[in-house]
Amino acid sequence: LIDVCFSPRNAERSWSAARHRSQKLSKLSIGVLGCSVTAGCGALSPSPQCSIPLSWGRQAHDVLAEGLRARRIAVETTIYQKNAVEASYFFDCTHHLLPRRPDVVVLEVLQNMYAMNLSTAFDRTVAAIRRVQPRAAILFAVWLKPHMLVPRVMMEVRAFAEANRVDLAEMPAAMKSLALS
Repeated sequence: LIDVCFSPRNAERSWSAARHRSQKLSKLSIGVLGCSVTAGCGALSPSPQCSIPLSWGRQAHDVLAEGLRARRIAVETTIYQKNAVEASYFFDCTHHLLPRRPDVVVLEVLQNMYAMNLSTAFDRTVAAIRRVQPRAAILFAVWLKPHMLVPRVMMEVRAFAEANRVDLAEMPAAMKSLALS
């Protein structure tokens, strides 16, 4: 799993705060904002139906809840998704879509690029989250379209993550390493 994730050193403060708060409250609060993949679209392939119970967000919640149960930390995950939108959809309504005080915000918004480029989508999404949840650790769940899955693009995405002090998980490979795909 470590091979498919990227965590710049400058992101550690947010994760340390999330760990401390979750241990203190015995609860980890996670907010997920995403597009069609977050809704489980594709999970019932070849059917066009989406399935939240089979979505990566639900599966990630279940794995985290099981893993943290021994530490007596409950996991609370709020998932908000909207099909066929790009990152800008989440810029203005962010505070209404997230839990009141999430420890972690997971974003799955980079695969739909209609009117903005990857850099703008990345930077403005992070700014929108930090405006309303400045202490939350941020993780981008990266599900890039096949034509974008090239080393140059992944290097750019890692540079954006470093500049914005956020983490990345290359989701198809992460799901495979956790035997969830």
